[in-house]
Amino acid sequence: LTRTVRGLGDGPNIFAALQKALPDAEVNITTFDHMKFPQQAGWVNRHDIIVCPHGAQNLNFLFVRHCAVVLEVYPHKYYIPGYYLSLARLAG
Repeated sequence: LTRTVRGLGDGPNIFAALQKALPDAEVNITTFDHMKFPQQAGWVNRHDIIVCPHGAQNLNFLFVRHCAVVLEVYPHKYYIPGYYLSLARLAG
């Protein structure tokens, strides 16, 4: 999750819902604002489920682990099918 201009406005509620639905999972909120590219790629590769807003940070989907789940959230009435998701598909 990110808190930038394209952040998830409902991020705290999404976080709480994920914690409730997945009580045995480690759920965390992070931003890439102060991470260098290798740190961002490593973060993406270490997670099994990623919920994030549409944005350039999603180029890191190239480094998603095989069979990870990625939910890219678009702004209301805005959707580009497969824009960054195709990168996640390339990773497996």
